Amino acid sequence: MTTATTGIPLGRLEDQRLEFKSRDALKNPEKIAREVVAMLNTEGGEVWIGLREEGGRAIEIEPIPDADFQKERLHDHLVDTLEPAPQPKEVVVETVRVPGDGEIVRLLRIIVHPLPDRRPYGWLRNGGWNFPIRIGARLRPMSREEVFSQPSTDEGDLATAEKSLIEKRRRALDKGYEGLWLAVAPVPPRDLRVQAPFFEELATNPLASGNRRTGWNFARTVGEPQLSTDAIRWGGSYGPQNKALEVRVEIAETGQSHFYVSFAALSRKGHDIWPFALLEYPTSAFRILKKIFIEQTETSFSLLADLALLGARDRRLAPGSPGDLWFDIEDARSFEDGDDLVLAKPLVFDRNEVIQEPDRCAYRLLEKVYQGFGYRENAIPREFDQSSGRLILRE
Repeated sequence: MTTATTGIPLGRLEDQRLEFKSRDALKNPEKIAREVVAMLNTEGGEVWIGLREEGGRAIEIEPIPDADFQKERLHDHLVDTLEPAPQPKEVVVETVRVPGDGEIVRLLRIIVHPLPDRRPYGWLRNGGWNFPIRIGARLRPMSREEVFSQPSTDEGDLATAEKSLIEKRRRALDKGYEGLWLAVAPVPPRDLRVQAPFFEELATNPLASGNRRTGWNFARTVGEPQLSTDAIRWGGSYGPQNKALEVRVEIAETGQSHFYVSFAALSRKGHDIWPFALLEYPTSAFRILKKIFIEQTETSFSLLADLALLGARDRRLAPGSPGDLWFDIEDARSFEDGDDLVLAKPLVFDRNEVIQEPDRCAYRLLEKVYQGFGYRENAIPREFDQSSGRLILRE
């Protein structure tokens, strides 16, 4: 994702490789994702956002005042809803600076460069996969023959990692886990040095990974971490058996990591799921991963992340922040779409995202949780600042 200074295609007509969207399209990014995946299934092109069109011709600039924030938000949406997840060079979202009346205004441009051996590209909408294709300036769904005649989307290490995470989730279910479960797998696998002093510091000192000294995080444990030949583990169960507060972490030498916290540890003041606990536990996990990957990896890789609320049926989550006067358990919604809240597919991050913006990585997963309860993005507590991508909680 870069920033560019260039001319704009005012006066041009849309065609096979050119699409215009008004600024208002950012309110419904699904419409933009549909155009992008259709270009991926043909020969690529550019989607301009902030150019109003009439009759398919770009006629007016509509400046985007919060272009940098919208760029990040749109990029995240595309990565989360396209399959296979676009690689950095396949889909590039950038801001375009344009001289205005005495000022510089900004638009967004998406550059689409498909890789033929990764087709067909799908687009996740309303729980199902769609396969649009672009013909001239129009879209149509791909036929069954077109979809199945394309090369396989099996991505080797990525597909293997996804199967491994799903198997780990199944094992957690078999063990009767009920709570928040998070697993990540680097692709390709790493070769970490699972050494006691470094990981003992991460397990017992939250400040070492940028977490709070107190609060709801995976960086506080009682007792010594357990080191084996291929992994390090910490955490355990605390309190009465029927109300056990269970927190567990496992980090393997391959970099595959698992984090679990029981609903008993997520609840507070009559709430089945206390919003701050829900926000902070996954965020603390990504901050720990950031520390590990800064210290022990240098080469680039992708990170596959899967999150689930196991045993979520009838658990309640209230919208908004506990600091709001109107925040009340009566406003909470129950999860009723199944026994467990699981993602449609794991999300893909790259190493730089985890290192530079660990909180934003967690936020993208938490968006899926709130959506699972039927909430929009504005239901996420304001302590997770969307513009900076940071979770800010007081000690």
